[in-house]
Amino acid sequence: EHGLGKKTLRKCLESNLDYITLKIENFIASSPKPVAKRKIMSFFKFLKTVFSFTEIVIYVDQLETTFSKNWVSEVRKEMKRALSEMETLEILIKQKKLWFKPGFGMYEFQGIKTDGNEKDAGFWKLIPEEYVKNDVINILKKQSTASKVNAVFMLVKNSKAREQYLPPFDYLNLQNGILNIHTREMVDATGTYNINHILPYKYLEGKKSALWEDTVAIFSCDIIAIQLLLSQIYGYCLTTDNKYEKIFMLMGEGSNGKTTYIET
Repeated sequence: EHGLGKKTLRKCLESNLDYITLKIENFIASSPKPVAKRKIMSFFKFLKTVFSFTEIVIYVDQLETTFSKNWVSEVRKEMKRALSEMETLEILIKQKKLWFKPGFGMYEFQGIKTDGNEKDAGFWKLIPEEYVKNDVINILKKQSTASKVNAVFMLVKNSKAREQYLPPFDYLNLQNGILNIHTREMVDATGTYNINHILPYKYLEGKKSALWEDTVAIFSCDIIAIQLLLSQIYGYCLTTDNKYEKIFMLMGEGSNGKTTYIET
């Protein structure tokens, strides 16, 4: 009986952990030892969450069950086997959220983090195809060849080509999600619509802007009808809606706040 030695562990740490995990998963699918399957998968899941080599060595030293020499030898052989195009694709789509639009190109979803937590917010960014190919090379490492990289890239295009639609005019893409400006509800639709922009603001329910209210009050000379009109113009400019087919013109003498309103 032999456990996994320090040299093997160090080799694992220096390798691509996604690659190792996929190899182990593929190998154990046909392994006749269910107990060993469970324990070695548990070990590799643990390995992916730990960055300190010392911590891993301590953990392995505490393992009560070791693996047979033959079984570990077979696992090592499986790890050395070259990745297929489909296996490479599987690793890539776990790392990247991609979408291919024929005639336009490859998009990657740029997620927004708020307070350290991943939120359902972000936008689709058009990226050069070389970026995706470089990701493939980083996965394949020494196994990379021009033909294999191109083959994987074609798989990405074919597997990620799908129809996406422009968002409704009453949807605003904000830092903490998509807001329906009529219902004031946050919409979970980042994967449904082709949104390639995001406003640098968050929606805070019930929150009012004292600066905005004071500013339009000054511009309108406290006339409520003018305040509502100025607010409507500003809100209309935030959306992609153009159903009114209007051009807004601010007219008046110089230095009376026209530019201040626009920049606000």
